[in-house]
Amino acid sequence: QGNGEILPRHNQDGVFMGMGGIDSRESVLRMTAGLFAQIMRSDQAGILLGGRYANYGERVALEDSRVFDVEHHSLVLAAFLKYYLSNSPRVFVTAGPEFAFIFSSKLSPEEQGEDIDLGEFVKSNQLFFDIGAGVEFPLGRYGAGVSVSYAMGVLDMKAMESYELVNYKPRELRVTAFWLLH
Repeated sequence: QGNGEILPRHNQDGVFMGMGGIDSRESVLRMTAGLFAQIMRSDQAGILLGGRYANYGERVALEDSRVFDVEHHSLVLAAFLKYYLSNSPRVFVTAGPEFAFIFSSKLSPEEQGEDIDLGEFVKSNQLFFDIGAGVEFPLGRYGAGVSVSYAMGVLDMKAMESYELVNYKPRELRVTAFWLLH
């Protein structure tokens, strides 16, 4: 699965983790992998339950020209409603929550330097709301598919209110390739 954020956000007056003002933020491409089970409730509708490892974050440029890669490593549990719009091809839409348990957060300087642990600055969980669409097709005895989804963090991730990082809620645009094991 491919996973990357879009939507650069600018916060000229914000202070980033006590390190200085933010000049800009930009998207980065990340990878994720997981397993899901589908429970059909009718011919067209079902529930998709599963979990995945996720690495999400962004690149932050500070006003003093230092650039950092922000990484949040997490275990994500998801429960989506899945509805098939057609049977040939099997086009579907999905929507539902994802809960992320963040087990590691760090800043990696673009230039040489040591990584900075963000554990005390970032909350250990995040709630996402996800919407998506995709298509499934036969592939030998099994099946495969592709989908696109957008997830928006609902909770503010910063753990300390003294840092004026405005609206630190992660966003993800995911392009996913998957295999179906019937």
